[in-house]
Amino acid sequence: MTDNIVIVDQPVTKVVIAGVGAQGATGNPGLVPIFTRQNEISVLTGKSRFYFDSTRTISQIRASVGVPATGSSIVVDTLINEVSIGSVTIPAGSYTTTLAINKMVYANDYATVSILSVGSTYQGADLTLVLTIN
Repeated sequence: MTDNIVIVDQPVTKVVIAGVGAQGATGNPGLVPIFTRQNEISVLTGKSRFYFDSTRTISQIRASVGVPATGSSIVVDTLINEVSIGSVTIPAGSYTTTLAINKMVYANDYATVSILSVGSTYQGADLTLVLTIN
């Protein structure tokens, strides 16, 4: 299954699901990029890019799963222009976690998401990562 980026217009009036090709997807002010990985997850380096159209501030990273990992935690890293801005850890048996950050991004910067580790007994499934942009 390929990665998807879901873009939610704030307030929620429409949802656009964008399959990600070489160009990726772009976002306007007031949009929240949501990276998803359906089914059982595995360690991977993210290739899907969310491009920013203007200067914005990322204030929070939230990672959630539909089925929690067992045995060990899930660790997901968010990168801007291939540089980590924060890793979130979903403890084994848990469904969600958040990380407050204060990261300025600029027009043509891009976000990617990598899965650094998964559960050792059961890896977890249906991962969603949301960036809150102000």
